[in-house]
Amino acid sequence: MITSNKAISLPKLNQALATDTIYHGKVSGEVVEVCKKKGCFMKLKQADGNHVMVRFTDYAFFMPQNIVGKKVVVEGTAKSSETSVERLRHYAADVGKSETEIAKINQPKKDIQIMADGVLVME
Repeated sequence: MITSNKAISLPKLNQALATDTIYHGKVSGEVVEVCKKKGCFMKLKQADGNHVMVRFTDYAFFMPQNIVGKKVVVEGTAKSSETSVERLRHYAADVGKSETEIAKINQPKKDIQIMADGVLVME
């Protein structure tokens, strides 16, 4: 069972990944988006307006749509990566973006991704 004990904030995760390529542990953050098709990913809000993509190990579980705005604790592995244009467009389609918005995606994006083994939704 996941608890919030020893979870770090997203700013601390950014600091950790500035000096290391991978972080294993718990991270807390606010959900700003969930895949509208089946809850197969979610995004956490960062102060700079970017988001942290959270996917789930082996698609073992999915997240409900009604957790946008809630705080979560994610346990798993975080790393910095570059997301391809094709994958960014796929994610945009999954959350219901318009064809026009999707077409504007024309450059890969460097960001943080978390592969979660579990998620605790806080009330």
